Amino acid sequence: FYPRLIDLLFKNLDSQRSIESYIAREEQERIAAEIHDTVLQKLFGAACRIRVMRTNQEENTEEALAALEKTLESSMTELREAIYDRHFEGGTPFLTRLEQYLTETERLCGVTVRRQLDVRAVSLTPGQKTALYRIICEAVNNAVRHGGAHLIEVELTVEPEQVSAAIQDDGGGFSPTQRTAGNGLHHMCELAALLKGQLGITSAPGAGCRIALSIPR
Repeated sequence: FYPRLIDLLFKNLDSQRSIESYIAREEQERIAAEIHDTVLQKLFGAACRIRVMRTNQEENTEEALAALEKTLESSMTELREAIYDRHFEGGTPFLTRLEQYLTETERLCGVTVRRQLDVRAVSLTPGQKTALYRIICEAVNNAVRHGGAHLIEVELTVEPEQVSAAIQDDGGGFSPTQRTAGNGLHHMCELAALLKGQLGITSAPGAGCRIALSIPR
């Protein structure tokens, strides 16, 4: 029993080190892309909100300004974290940050994001949390920007031996032959493989898209 336990512990440590090493390298290479996909998206939404405020005299100005303030604050947070390569060892908890991202997406993009986020995710390693956050955000962002989705469903489940995540949208979908490196699918597949998991992508033109991730604990 003990040799098997020790072997399992070392395998988990090696996996964790590989994940963190990959994420550190990949995050540095993706800083510009992250700024484009998160910060600029939020700033664009803020600019759109300002234009609406100019033309809609009946809008609650105080409420609109409060929403803009939150958007700008979260944009600065995203920018700092992209620059300084911060993850989930401290600061904003994983589920809180993920919830904030989904709420911002709803407010700025006019979509509905239904989510079921397992509170047991707090027990995951920093590397697992970072990878899950990147995969879920990438999938949601793609659904909005490329799929034109109006409804996105996000489910995260943590079991003793497995973590599962599913992101499904009602967007325009795509043919598997249309996949390109620019839409982030390659990055999601790499992260899933690094976690020794599986990433399934089901889509067709006009039929939306479903991304299902399963990783061992």
